[in-house]
Amino acid sequence: MILPHVTQIDPLAGIDVRDLGAIPYRAAWALQEEQRHARAAGTCRDVLLLCEHPPVITLGRQPCAGDWRATPATVREAGIDVVETNRGGRMTYHGPGQLVGYWIVDLSARQIGIRDFVRMIESLLIATVTAFGIRADRDPLNPGLWVGREKLAALGLHVRRGITQHGFALNYAVDLSHYRYFVPCGLSAHGVTSLHRLCATPPPRSALISALCHQLQTVVSSPMVGSSPAMPCTTPAGNQWARYGSSSSTAENVGAMAIASDVIWTPGSS
Repeated sequence: MILPHVTQIDPLAGIDVRDLGAIPYRAAWALQEEQRHARAAGTCRDVLLLCEHPPVITLGRQPCAGDWRATPATVREAGIDVVETNRGGRMTYHGPGQLVGYWIVDLSARQIGIRDFVRMIESLLIATVTAFGIRADRDPLNPGLWVGREKLAALGLHVRRGITQHGFALNYAVDLSHYRYFVPCGLSAHGVTSLHRLCATPPPRSALISALCHQLQTVVSSPMVGSSPAMPCTTPAGNQWARYGSSSSTAENVGAMAIASDVIWTPGSS
């Protein structure tokens, strides 16, 4: 896949970080597939793909037909695409003013489970927004980043043969009115927010990426996460377990050295 203006950021803790800029959702998903195959073949190391999408509502693997507040046809007429995905969770939104991060990480090589990896992502996002004076927290029942009862960042993953796809979506200046078309993550009693709404001086995207990369070295280098072997990259630039690849898999052993074929973490997003 030939990509426009891909910015390679110095490798951090064995993870390459690439800023893809603005890219359609389907193109980013295709790139994730390419990177996952390359990681499985051992021809590239772990990578975090940062990007931003044109307006799109994505549907996860959990049933969410009842989460619509408008018809999909009405949504498309408003200029918002609708895409069914293989990630965990239900329905969420991506659009300009949102920092999206897709993780292609070999959890088996790092000898960590999905739960620890989700906590790592949450810790990274908490530390990132703290740099701008925002106090955000976890919700033990609903993964992501929360300020009170409003979600600041959504999180949803798909893991196949130990390698992750999808990731997080952090709202910094996104058009929150687009969430009116559906129940975000199926949580009707909760809302959504953004750094633009929370900060007196909202950070630009570049500052947000700088803060995230600054925190990444510390968070990913923790003993919980470990590191992967260095190698050159040769390729182009809810709250429950939904499914396991084998009947012997359990929530406790999934994600270690014995990850089965296809595991999906199902929080409410990305």
